[in-house]
Amino acid sequence: MASAHSQNSVPTLAGFEIQEPKVHGDRKSGRFRLWPYISRLVGWPGIVICGQFTLQIAAWGFFGALQSRGAIFWHFKGSDWFNAITLITWPFTIISTILGFFSSYMFSLAVRQLIALGLQGAGMSLDTFISTMKISSRSYILDREHILDSNNKRKWSALSIAVVTLTGLQVSGWNTLIQPTVIIKETPLNGQELDLSSRLLQQLQTNGALNSCVFNSIHPGLSVAFATGQTESGYASAKDYLDSGPGSLTLMDQTFNTSTGGILPLTLFDVNATGWFPDFNVTAIPAAISASSAILSNGLPSSYSMNQQGFTADVQCKFQTLAADTTPSLFLATNAVTDSANPNITNFEISSDCIVADASPDPDGSQLNVAAAYVQVVPPRDPDYVLMIGCGGVGNDYTLVFVGSGLYAFMNSTVCTFSPKITRVQVDYSDADSFSGTIGTTTFFSGAISDSGGPSGLSAVATIKTMISFAQALNINTMGNQLRGLLQDLDTSSETMLSATANYIRGVAEYSGSVFRACLSMENGTLVDGVPANMTTPIYGSFRSQGVGWQDSARSRFLPTFLPLVPGTIVAIATIVVALVTVARHARDPVRESFDPSDTMHLLFASAAGGLNNVFSGTIKDAIVAAEDVHIVLGNYQGRIPAFTHS
Repeated sequence: MASAHSQNSVPTLAGFEIQEPKVHGDRKSGRFRLWPYISRLVGWPGIVICGQFTLQIAAWGFFGALQSRGAIFWHFKGSDWFNAITLITWPFTIISTILGFFSSYMFSLAVRQLIALGLQGAGMSLDTFISTMKISSRSYILDREHILDSNNKRKWSALSIAVVTLTGLQVSGWNTLIQPTVIIKETPLNGQELDLSSRLLQQLQTNGALNSCVFNSIHPGLSVAFATGQTESGYASAKDYLDSGPGSLTLMDQTFNTSTGGILPLTLFDVNATGWFPDFNVTAIPAAISASSAILSNGLPSSYSMNQQGFTADVQCKFQTLAADTTPSLFLATNAVTDSANPNITNFEISSDCIVADASPDPDGSQLNVAAAYVQVVPPRDPDYVLMIGCGGVGNDYTLVFVGSGLYAFMNSTVCTFSPKITRVQVDYSDADSFSGTIGTTTFFSGAISDSGGPSGLSAVATIKTMISFAQALNINTMGNQLRGLLQDLDTSSETMLSATANYIRGVAEYSGSVFRACLSMENGTLVDGVPANMTTPIYGSFRSQGVGWQDSARSRFLPTFLPLVPGTIVAIATIVVALVTVARHARDPVRESFDPSDTMHLLFASAAGGLNNVFSGTIKDAIVAAEDVHIVLGNYQGRIPAFTHS
């Protein structure tokens, strides 16, 4: 190895010399050789360039996917996946930290290589060396006195602050981009459903075309699920009023909380209705909501809320003694029935000469102002029954008369004013991908309109009377038992009993509105092709997909969507530029022995081996300041490799 150097040579770390005129002459001549440049990209330059490109392609590619799709869901198995978000947060925070560290490390590697090759070439001032070393280690350069005195120091300080800030923000940017969150994605929904206030519907009722749905939509002995639901709907409403615990009912495979609200459960697809209306040659209830199949994600809990038309009633009840000469009038007739298998069977019949609610027959062939029941009488006890008749009232009201006996004497006699209403309802559905779900709430809006004399109002009166008929057996009455059970600890002569009865009737009325809608909405029924467009009212709402995954992070209108990616992109560009510039400046230099300026041992050995005794005079501040302008080169000093020398 050469230990002495001519004036026109540059010491190297590989034991040979390169003549300065040849090397620097080529550099100064501006000639660029492509192959040496490309060959020097192999190794650390290729690593940092490819690494940063890979990170940015991944980041911007994922960002682009979120922009185009809006959200990417992560499918979890099991019902407790919502709680899994707490377990996911920590690992993804670690991943974000690793990705940010990797990008910062590649930036530091590029800067360190720039320093190492610069020292082995033309060298640099000690101040530049120290400042770039701090930049490579992502440390602040903050020397108050020198910043005030030196414009160069201010530039280094500003650059160090920018580097520390950007490399630090990378972690936050990655975390914002890849951290899964609970996503609730909403998509607007709209459609059409039967309008109970339609004039055409009123006209069809006038000519009797709707009688099958007004009076016979719940046929005795056939639609068992609907018949049972009548008392369920009343019981749930009365129970909710008395705050006796949660009450629910099932109608058309949907579980309602407290009440149906008089709505037709809406779905995103056609529903087979043959089991609900066995007397009709029906096929299906068509989907009332139009929605893209893309919003239905298999395996994700989904729900939707709709603003629909509902049906309800204002009900007020009071105790009133009735007789043949009162208004309304009341007649009671009894007829013993000879039946050897069931002795003591008596037919109890109540009737009134009030204006009948409608002249059309109800399911058992009688009028709405006539009701009868077969009851077993066991003296000396009074017979246990509840009977009801319906009268056309004054203005917008019907009058419902309930007569109770025996165990249900607390209802004798109860007169209720019944005012049917068409209203708007906010409905929350769960399990949107299946018709069998739960309707959480049905919230009524103000602005209801009367429907007295309309088909839905008349259907409600007929349904309540049919409910009483279904509820009565030889020895018990289901409605009477339910009210008696709810009121067992209360004064049955109080206003509480009357209000409970009113809420019971209201619940059945709302149930009847749902059945009436279903009866008219099905195909091949009363309306063969389903509900025509001129008998519909618009409905609207929103579909919600719920899950864990990723979505567009920019929910703020004040910040651009790509903001979290900016720090990492700037660091990547800076890394690539530093790598390319470094290779371009040293592409024709020979491959030399490695020197790592971030390695403390390398620095100590190079400093000790070089001839800088007069420069490095101590750590006193003045001594350091005095040495900052010294130009240092990593070369060969008295046979020691490598060594810091100065020119």
